[in-house]
Amino acid sequence: MNRALTKITSIFTVVLFFSCNSGNNTTDKSDSDSVSLNNTIYQEVISVEDEVKNAKTIDEVKRNLNGTVWHYTENLDNSDIGCWIKVEFSNGRYTSYYALPSEGKWTQDKSGTYELKEGRYSNTGERYISVHWEGNIKNPQLGMTIPCEMAFTTDNFQLNVHSPQIDAVLYNGRGMIKQIIMKGQMEFGDYAWD
Repeated sequence: MNRALTKITSIFTVVLFFSCNSGNNTTDKSDSDSVSLNNTIYQEVISVEDEVKNAKTIDEVKRNLNGTVWHYTENLDNSDIGCWIKVEFSNGRYTSYYALPSEGKWTQDKSGTYELKEGRYSNTGERYISVHWEGNIKNPQLGMTIPCEMAFTTDNFQLNVHSPQIDAVLYNGRGMIKQIIMKGQMEFGDYAWD
């Protein structure tokens, strides 16, 4: 009987040993998989631009814009707008800035509540979401700042700047109404001079 008990204990010990080792190998494999999985997740981080671009709802765009800064810093030789623009979005509000590159600094302009709107492109019918705020542009030729309505679409970051004041000067008394829209391209991030 003692011999049978010793034999059963030996078999039980061997089975337990292999069970424990087998379980440890599984754990090790899981740990290495999770490290691998974590590395994969780290490599697949989505950029802010992509989060904004791929947002499907106004609420999602608003959430993705929160705490971001965008700028327009096109070479003025190629610019319709004639100055540089920067806008910060935070908690449903904006702060806008303008600058001439030669000034080497941003001038804080306006702040307030920005608006998000849905629309459809007239040529394709595709839906888009745009961000609207008010600001000024600085016109070096006229030596003045001009109040404007600004917007950029979140699917392609195209900036549209419209000034009712410019429209009034150009078309006053001509019996026609036309909006002059100056275009540019917004980029994510701040712009600082060296």
